[in-house]
Amino acid sequence: MSQGCPSLLKMRNLPKLDSVPYAAGRIDELLAKIFSVSAIVLSIDVFRNGLSQLQYINPIWLYVYSAALMVSLIGALASAFWFGHMKIWYRAIVFSTLAAMVTWPFQVAETFALPMHFKPYIWWAVGFAALAAAGAFKNRTAIAFLVLMPAIWLLILTSEYGGAESFNRALEDALYSFFFSGSIAVLVMFLRHRAAEVDSQYAALARTRLERAFLDVVELERTKVNSIVHDSVIAALDSAAEANSEEQRLEAANLASEAIGRLERESDRDPMARNQISSQVYFESLKASIERRSKFVLVKVKSRVDVAIPFEIAVGMAEATFQAIVNSLEHAPKATIREVVMSSTRNSIKMVVLDDGPGFRMSTIPRNRLGIRIAIFERLQSLGVKAKLKTAPGEGTTWVFELVIS
Repeated sequence: MSQGCPSLLKMRNLPKLDSVPYAAGRIDELLAKIFSVSAIVLSIDVFRNGLSQLQYINPIWLYVYSAALMVSLIGALASAFWFGHMKIWYRAIVFSTLAAMVTWPFQVAETFALPMHFKPYIWWAVGFAALAAAGAFKNRTAIAFLVLMPAIWLLILTSEYGGAESFNRALEDALYSFFFSGSIAVLVMFLRHRAAEVDSQYAALARTRLERAFLDVVELERTKVNSIVHDSVIAALDSAAEANSEEQRLEAANLASEAIGRLERESDRDPMARNQISSQVYFESLKASIERRSKFVLVKVKSRVDVAIPFEIAVGMAEATFQAIVNSLEHAPKATIREVVMSSTRNSIKMVVLDDGPGFRMSTIPRNRLGIRIAIFERLQSLGVKAKLKTAPGEGTTWVFELVIS
C-alpha cells in the first residue's frame, strides 16, 4: 500500500491542462464589435469621396471595390455580434483594400486630368484596413501590414496616378496613417497579450485545484483503508481472541481471510492512477470541492452505486459542472434554488446542475461565447458525454451531463 501522500512534484500522471482563451476570447469579442461598427462609420467617407471622383476614374473599379468592402464590413458586423470567425472578415478588409491600392494606376482614367492636391478615395480606407491587420494576423505579420500599407500609399500619392503630390506632403499623410493605425494596433496587441497571460494563470490555477482534488482522493482512500482496518481487521482479531470452539475459530479465520482480501484489493488499486476513478470517491471529492467554493450551492448525492469512471471523463464532467455553476452564479444571482445532484447506476453517471433563475433562450447566445460552447458542449461531446440544456425565459436553467457506461 501507499506509504504516504505523494507530493505535488511527483504527480507525473496528471493530465496536461491547456490554457483555454476565456479572457483573450472576451477581449477579441469586444474589440471585434468596436471595430465592425467603427469601420462602417469610417467607410462612409470612402464611398462619398469615391462618388465625387467618378469623373477622374473608371467607375467599374469603384463599384467592384465598394461591393467587396461592403460585403466584408457586413460580414464583420454579423460575425462580431452573432456568428464568430471574425478573422475571415478582417482579412477580407485588408486584402480588398490592398488590392484597390495596388490596382490604382488602372483605375485612373486620365492622369493629366487630375486636379492639384488630388487625394484618391482609397485614402479613407487605409487607416482602418491597416488596423484590421492587427486582428487578422499574428503580431509580426500585422506589423508588416501596418508598415506596408502606408508605404504603398506614399508611392501612389507621389506618382502621376495620385496627382504627383510633393514628397513631404505625401509623407505626412503616410505617417498620419501609420501612427493612427499603429498606435491603436499596439494597444490591441498589449490587451491581447495581457489576456493571454490571464488565461495562462487561470490554467495554472486549474492545475493547482486538480492537484488538490488528487490529494482529496488520496485522503479519502486512506479513510477507506482505515475503515477496512477498523471494521474488518479488528473484528477478525476480536473474533479470534474470543474463539473457544472449532466453529468459532473457523469463523474467525474466514473473517481474517476476508479482511486480508479487502486490504490486498485496496493495495492493488492506485488512487492516483490516470485511467479510472471510483464514482463514490469522485462524488465525495467533487461535493467537498463545490461546498468549499460556494455556500450558495446545495449538493446532493442520490445514488451510491460504485462504478469506475475514466479519469479524463471525470475531469471533463467536473469542469463542465463548475462552468455551469459559474454561469448560474453570474447570470442568475437572485436564484433561490441552486443545486447539483449527482447519481450513478450500474451503467451510467449523471450530473444535474439547476437553478430557478431567469433562464434564457439558447438562440440568443452568440456562437463565440466560449463558456457554453467550448467548456461544456464541445468538451463533453469529445469525451462521449451527453450534455443537455433545458432553459427558457422565466423557467430557470437545468444542465444534465450523462455518461453511459457500456
